[in-house]
Amino acid sequence: MSFGEEVKISLFGESHSYCVGMLIEGLKSGIYLDINYLEEKLKKRKTHDKLSTSRNEEDKIDFLSGVFNNYTDGSPLVFIIKNKDVKSEDYIKGNIRPSHADYTYYEKYHHYNDYRGGGYSSGRLTAPIIVLGAIIESILPNIKVTSRIYQIGDVFDDEEVDINSLEGLFATSNKEKSILMQKEIEKAKLDNDSLGGIVETFVQGVPIGLGEPFFDSLESMISHALFSIGGVKGVLFGDGIKFASSRGSEVNDQMSYIDGKVTYLTNHNGGINGGISNGQVISFKTIIKPTSSISKIMKTINVQDQSNIELNLKGRHDSCLVHRIKPVIDALTYYVIYEMMLRGKKWNTD
Repeated sequence: MSFGEEVKISLFGESHSYCVGMLIEGLKSGIYLDINYLEEKLKKRKTHDKLSTSRNEEDKIDFLSGVFNNYTDGSPLVFIIKNKDVKSEDYIKGNIRPSHADYTYYEKYHHYNDYRGGGYSSGRLTAPIIVLGAIIESILPNIKVTSRIYQIGDVFDDEEVDINSLEGLFATSNKEKSILMQKEIEKAKLDNDSLGGIVETFVQGVPIGLGEPFFDSLESMISHALFSIGGVKGVLFGDGIKFASSRGSEVNDQMSYIDGKVTYLTNHNGGINGGISNGQVISFKTIIKPTSSISKIMKTINVQDQSNIELNLKGRHDSCLVHRIKPVIDALTYYVIYEMMLRGKKWNTD
């Protein structure tokens, strides 16, 4: 339930409880917290289009401790985001939604779990992560994290892209790809179904030497964080799955001195060698499964009366999680980079 050593984070709250929020321990004092900036960042997780859930939360941030005169004061930072637009009646006690965490939480927490909207396993808990990422981004001006939608359904955006031009939830190399992806989601929604996809992320400005050998490698830590996002099923660095069908001569990143500076001629390994950043742009792809909540009849169980049932889910659900998860990936990436910089204690993080 907690993550990090230098800056330790803990999430709390449930989808339909009073609020969701985060405890952040270890943040240095003197960080300016611009509430308007943070809430603008939080809006990037929200959508108001026909492709996404109709749940519409205000997403106002309330700081409970750790802030004085808009600056962090060095004590643990605690903030909440209230839940106001909930419809708990859509969730029937005992009904297990296929491919959700309903059953695993039911067993792990000895039947005391909050099942409304997924409770503690809900995507609603990604809202505080966006705030965390915005805070870290504000204190790392030389680091830039950007992402694009690489795939939704059968539509790919695998063309070369100007990573500095990527903006918006449906950021792609060109507008045509974005439109095609959104049409794919619309078709799935009309069929009462859902789609998965892939987000490709790029990190610029990371110094050489970030990451620790073996268990706290940079790949390990980024993956650890990203797998905390519900729906994430894989993380691939650099060429990813292509490595399996390639020869070393095709994917070795050759090097040269150019004007006295060490230069890589390619970046197949995604900016990381031996678990440590090599000074190139870090790149990775995050695989996201189709939304589990769909309005099709599915076979499942009710654990209250131990019966087999057929479930046709009602409620407000996303037909695709990919574009909504994209800013969460960016936020967690900022956090991990900062955490690893502090662990390395080699780079100036002021």
